[in-house]
Amino acid sequence: MRSLTTAARRAARFLVVILALLGLCASGCAPQQPAQPAPPAVQAAPQRSVSVLGTLTGKHGQPLTGHDIRNTPPFSTAWRALLRRSGKSRETWLIRFDGPQVPVRLVSIGGAEYLRVEGCKANACAAGSVVVLYCEKEKATYALLKQNGESLWLGDPPDALKEAFAQLGTAEAPK
Repeated sequence: MRSLTTAARRAARFLVVILALLGLCASGCAPQQPAQPAPPAVQAAPQRSVSVLGTLTGKHGQPLTGHDIRNTPPFSTAWRALLRRSGKSRETWLIRFDGPQVPVRLVSIGGAEYLRVEGCKANACAAGSVVVLYCEKEKATYALLKQNGESLWLGDPPDALKEAFAQLGTAEAPK
């Protein structure tokens, strides 16, 4: 039994030496190339504020939806706080985003980047839909809620943002 342990130790030392040599060769054998600066378009790109999600796609490459990010802080924290302040925290469809799934998008309004999250009541989009704009940098959340033919602003957005909401429109529910 003791000789097996000694043999295992020798094999492990041998592997360590081989891996060390391979590592030296990998770093020393390749010709050194000077670092190339990034193209100007990449450097000039604004800092993306999607750190709330890291990316706008899921682990399998599919676009994220309101249902996907509904429990992702800080979006979920800000969204639920807005619903509480507006007296809409008992509307489960607003919390769950369980209606037809619309991909989350990143939109730029007035120099600020917002996550645009849409949702509607399951099987009843005409009875209730919402468009949410969330700006992580400004810690601001606004929404346009449409229920039973009436529109209601949540979060008291500035007039410029209300105009942008009108220009953004809402996506059609998937058929």
